[in-house]
Amino acid sequence: MEQYTIGQIAKALGISTQILRHYESLGLLDAERDEKNQYRTYKIKDTKLLFQTTIYRAMGFSLKKINRMLKEEEISQVEESLKERMDQIEQEIEALQGVREEIGEYYKSLVFADSRQGRCWIDPEDFEFYGVMKRGSGYSIVRGEDEALLETQKKVPYVRQGFIVPLEVLRNFGKEFDYKYGVVMKKEGICRHCDEAGMEEYLVKHSGPIAKMILGLKPMDFFSREWFLPFLEAIENMGYEPAGDCYGVARYVTFREDEDNLFEFLIPVKPMSGKVSS
Repeated sequence: MEQYTIGQIAKALGISTQILRHYESLGLLDAERDEKNQYRTYKIKDTKLLFQTTIYRAMGFSLKKINRMLKEEEISQVEESLKERMDQIEQEIEALQGVREEIGEYYKSLVFADSRQGRCWIDPEDFEFYGVMKRGSGYSIVRGEDEALLETQKKVPYVRQGFIVPLEVLRNFGKEFDYKYGVVMKKEGICRHCDEAGMEEYLVKHSGPIAKMILGLKPMDFFSREWFLPFLEAIENMGYEPAGDCYGVARYVTFREDEDNLFEFLIPVKPMSGKVSS
C-alpha cells in the first residue's frame, strides 16, 4: 500500500508539518515509521481523514469534536452536530450585526459631534432615552451602592456616559453646583438588553423644542459650572430660555489632557416673549 511522508501530506493539504504532529498527538492520526529511516509515513486513509478534518476545521469545529465526528459519531449524530453549528453561527451573525450597527452609529455620532463642535441649534423634535443616574460622582458604583446603575453599566457598548443638571442650578449658579451622574441608553438598547417594563422609571421624555450644543472640554474641566455658560448665552441669543433640566451625553472621551472630550448638551427650552429669532 502506497505511503506518504509528512512533508508530502503537509504540502498536498496546505498545512504545516507542526499541525500534522499536533493532530497525531490528539489521536486524529496514527503515523507509522519507515523501517529504513524511522520517518513518519501515512496511508491513503490518513489523507482522506486529514482532508475531512480540514473541512470540519473550516466550519469552526474543535479538533476534539472533529475526532468524535470522524471516529465515534453515527451519521445521524454528525447531522445533529452540523445543525447545532449552523444555529450557533446564526447567533454569532446576529451578534456581529448588532456590533456592526453600534460601530456605524458610533462613527456617525463622532463625525457629527466633531463637525458641530462649538455650535448651538434648536431641534424641534421630541426626544427620549433611558438614564440611570445617581447624585454626585460615579465612584460609588465601584462599592456597589447603586445596583441599577451598576447593572446598566454592563450593557456596553450600548450605553453612554451621561449626567443631569437640575433646572434650578441652571437658573441660579449662586447655589451649590449639583448634578446626577450615570449612564444613558437609547430605547433600542433597552429593548435589546433589558426588561423594558422594569426600566420605565428611568425613562426621560420631552416634547417640544430642545436646544443642543456640542462642546469640547478638557478632562480636567469635568463637571465645571463653566461648561454651561456658552450654551446658556447661545440659547438666550436665539430668543429662548431653559424650560427643563440639562442633559449631557458623552460623544467622545479621551484621557489625554491636551485633547478635548466632546459632550452633547440638551436643554428643553421655551421662547422668551417677543425674542425668538427666525
